[in-house]
Amino acid sequence: MRFLFAISLLLALSSCSDLNKSKQLERLEKMNEIVENAAVLLDDNKIENASKMLSISTEYVNRIKGLEDDTIQLEVAYKLDRFKRMHDNLAPALVQYDRFSAAVLAEKEALKKLKGDIDQASGKRHKYDEYLSFEEKKVTELETGITLYVQHKELIVTAYDELHNEINEMLAERFNADEVQ
Repeated sequence: MRFLFAISLLLALSSCSDLNKSKQLERLEKMNEIVENAAVLLDDNKIENASKMLSISTEYVNRIKGLEDDTIQLEVAYKLDRFKRMHDNLAPALVQYDRFSAAVLAEKEALKKLKGDIDQASGKRHKYDEYLSFEEKKVTELETGITLYVQHKELIVTAYDELHNEINEMLAERFNADEVQ
């Protein structure tokens, strides 16, 4: 009699863990989807021609520094300042991209490992929900960080596209005027 009770209790507990397992795997699948979408967003928002942009903006900023003794219009000063701020933010944005790319790969690997543990019921099964909550927090932070990176990148690229030709022309005019004098 006790043997039958023990077996039925064991079956009841194992069926509960199967229900838990399916919920846990569902949570993992949602996290994988978020990470995949974030990876696609990140790949779609790589700064194209970043080295060219950095080289040109560095040259322009160095030439702008030579104008600091000149009197310039306020509107031009605002554009020059915006361009300098874009230049100052370009290199950190490139570093952010690399860090987020590495973080996406690391998170994919962590989720894959956790899925394997849950599938095989290995490790500390009673801590799976805790591990899942930890990974959910990391995935949310990663998604938020990538979204902010994309907004930041858009500001940088927009500023560069709007200003680099105009500043080049203005610097060329100033340089030519200085040569004539």
